[in-house]
Amino acid sequence: SHAASWRVSTKDYSGSLVELVRQQSVGPAVKSLRQQIAAWIGTCDAMLVLVPADLASQDDDARLIFRRAMESLLAVFNGSSHPGPLPICLAVTKSDMLPMAVPGGLSVLTGEPQGALPAWLDELVSLVRHQVGDAHAKVFLTSAFGGHDQNDPARPPTAGPTPKGLEEPLTWMLRESDRCLVDAAITAAERSLTHWPVS
Repeated sequence: SHAASWRVSTKDYSGSLVELVRQQSVGPAVKSLRQQIAAWIGTCDAMLVLVPADLASQDDDARLIFRRAMESLLAVFNGSSHPGPLPICLAVTKSDMLPMAVPGGLSVLTGEPQGALPAWLDELVSLVRHQVGDAHAKVFLTSAFGGHDQNDPARPPTAGPTPKGLEEPLTWMLRESDRCLVDAAITAAERSLTHWPVS
């Protein structure tokens, strides 16, 4: 990104697997899954959560399942050995479908939302920010219209929302995780200095 570069290792974890942790009967399989999730979280420096905007057009159950999966993931994080903080980026995909508006009635799509979010999305963002802190959670509106033939009726209008890719949220996530790692290293170094006698 511009003059900065990072070497990144990514891991993909299915939200449906996280949801299984909420099962009432805690058998060996669920315990094993919980341990796997905790181990996975323990190695993360940051987390990218892709939130599909078309959840808004589905029934309440779909949004509830997604929220519960997020709650489960945060609960495992809080019970894990991760030293924290854990930056979490919520990238809302297909966000050109959201009913976002600006004065004048024009639809707008920006990298980071400036106005009010739909209630279901605002609740999800508030949940994450409550768990990891405002400074370590950020939401971005993203979209990739993809390649459309000029005559394709599904082709989005040339005026209106401007699609934004994942570069902005990924850049924020990498910079924030970098800052958190450096801050932790500085804190550890300052603590170690207190053990040395001062002459």
